[in-house]
Amino acid sequence: MNNGITTHSPSYYVLRINGRVNSAYRRYEDAVRAGLQLKYQSPHDDIKVCEITSSGSRTMIAYIVLLATSFAIASILLGSRAFAQTTTPQEPTGNLVTIVTGNKFQQVVPATGTKRRSLTIKNSNTNDESCWVFIGGGRASKDNSIVLDPGSSYLRYSPFVPSDAIQATCASSSDTLDVEYQ
Repeated sequence: MNNGITTHSPSYYVLRINGRVNSAYRRYEDAVRAGLQLKYQSPHDDIKVCEITSSGSRTMIAYIVLLATSFAIASILLGSRAFAQTTTPQEPTGNLVTIVTGNKFQQVVPATGTKRRSLTIKNSNTNDESCWVFIGGGRASKDNSIVLDPGSSYLRYSPFVPSDAIQATCASSSDTLDVEYQ
């Protein structure tokens, strides 16, 4: 007898990474969100979202492909700021900074209201003199700075890149630092 009520068998969704089941989710949106995050972290992995019904049948319902458009669509559909990325990569800003006055700090990277993706500051001196890098507000001094010996670098990658202003100095005037950030 048909009473007009349909029953939906309970199902869940799994993430398959490179052919292996990784995790299970009750909601499709949660599985896709997790799949997109994993794809962003590991772009070469094969990530699929599959539905598993109570009868045990498995159906692949999403194949996560790393494209800028997929992140844009996901951010619109899922309403998550975690996927909101610009579609054009930001070009790195690279400068050869020359120290005007030795042992006097000068700004080498401006503060920014947005997060940087990477930062590299390299002591490119060939005269065996050290440089000092100060990050943040306040009064810069050698005592609370990072020492860069000749040829050494200060490297940071997202999410550990400071967005504060960065000041630097070297032992002598006309010493140089290679500074690159994006």
